[in-house]
Parts: sequence; C-alpha cells; structure tokens
Amino acid sequence: MKFLWTLLFFAASCFGQSLGEGGVNAAQLIPGVAYDFELCCGGPGSGFVGNGFAYDDGMFHLYYKGTGCLEGCSVNGTIDTWFYPQSISKYCTVQSALLTVNLDSFRWYGNVPAEYSQIFCVENGNHWSGPGGLVVHLSTSE
Repeated sequence: MKFLWTLLFFAASCFGQSLGEGGVNAAQLIPGVAYDFELCCGGPGSGFVGNGFAYDDGMFHLYYKGTGCLEGCSVNGTIDTWFYPQSISKYCTVQSALLTVNLDSFRWYGNVPAEYSQIFCVENGNHWSGPGGLVVHLSTSE
C-alpha cells in the first residue's frame, strides 16, 4: 500500500501540476494603477492549492487566491522580451521580462503590459530560485 501512495505522489507531481514553476505568496492592488504579485520559489504557494505561476514556450500563466484577490486572480499572456540576466552576486542572477497579459480579477483587463523579475542562483551544482514579482499595469484610460 505504501508503494501505491508513493507512486501516486510522484505521478501527481509529474503530470497533475500545470503551475509548477513557482509559488505566488501575495498580491497587492494599487487601485487603478497596478497589481503587484509577490512570487517565490519552487512548487505552489501556501494557502489555496492553485497559487502558482509557470511559463512555457513564451506563455506566462499565474493564478492566485488570497489577500488582494479574495475571489481569485488569473493572469495569462505572452512574453514579449526576455532581458539578459543581470548578475547580483557570485552565485545569483536576476532574470526579467516584459509581457502583454490579460488579467481577470474583480474586473477583466485585456492586453495590458506587465513586468516579471526573479532571482535565480546556482552554487556547486545546486539550483534554487528566490523572491521575485509580477507587476501588471492596469489601463487608466477607462
């Protein structure tokens, strides 16, 4: 029986998690200006099971439910520009990108600009990611 649970655990982690690049810890709304999502490292965030983000083939997906997004916020978009990683220490770099996203929160915002940034580190073959953020700029023309 223990073997079956172990097998199911690994199968679920391999196939059942579409948002596995990192966790979303918090969101702050600056009314009419921006949403600021606090990103973190490894697996999904704490709290609501779906709190996470992923990027694949130029696409970025994020979902967060919690403070700042009590009914849930969903961000989907394309990565327009990856910037060259900036070194911040012997082991760590910051990776940033510009995106065009759709944000569905208490209101839908389509094709708005966003900025992604996160710390990535490598030491002695060990890889880890640190804090980061996604800022979604809301249209103020409406």
